[in-house]
Amino acid sequence: MEKGIKMKVLKRTWLGLRFIYAIIRLLLKPKDVSPIFRIKEFLNHKSFEYAINQARSNEQIRIMMNDRYLAKEPYDLDELIKMPKDSLGHTFAKHMKHFKLDVVFYPDDIKDTKTNDISWIRQRSRETHDIWHCILGYKPDHLGEMKISAFYLQQMNSPMSAILLAVGLIYSTIKKPHMLSVLMEDMIIGWSDAKKAKNLMEVKWEEIWDRPISDIRDELKLNVELETYQQAKMVDLEKLEQERFENFKLHASI
Repeated sequence: MEKGIKMKVLKRTWLGLRFIYAIIRLLLKPKDVSPIFRIKEFLNHKSFEYAINQARSNEQIRIMMNDRYLAKEPYDLDELIKMPKDSLGHTFAKHMKHFKLDVVFYPDDIKDTKTNDISWIRQRSRETHDIWHCILGYKPDHLGEMKISAFYLQQMNSPMSAILLAVGLIYSTIKKPHMLSVLMEDMIIGWSDAKKAKNLMEVKWEEIWDRPISDIRDELKLNVELETYQQAKMVDLEKLEQERFENFKLHASI
């Protein structure tokens, strides 16, 4: 009996150490989430079960999940850019080309999308992630990723999004404390936008490339003032916040 207890403690300790290592890796390389998903025990956590149950409570998502609906092929930006300028396809292609983003992001470890609900959601989330950035008007920078993580968390109860938000706050606290207030504001915006909007996971984007993006946003209850490629660069925002931070320190020392 005592031996069994020791084995459980050792197993939990080992799992905890692996999780801490994965978090540290995330802090060093925020864009690489693979260390988290290499911890198979984490995928069996009740937080994922809760997320799956919530996804299946949405009729359209449940149908897509049962059908294992996925993109048939990588999106062709050169073809999409030829669509009308007000279309989703053209706007998405312009977004991708402006930020020099790769179209394909299929993690090597996602191999059982046909039999595993979590794997299907991961796959669908990855292949549509940049579409979400585009349709929401969230730039693909650090702030935009935190904003969209808050959006994912509200709509999908995504455990990974919760972890990314926590890591983002820790990273900003250590590396960029002057950006903390902006980061919190953007996370609140992402959460609020998600509460107002229809669930984006239920949209078959591949079937509406030619539709006006403004009409799609209206149907999804999204209010976007500027496209991602029309917004100010994050580096300029950081300079402004750094100046405010320095002024704050100056006044505090007087």
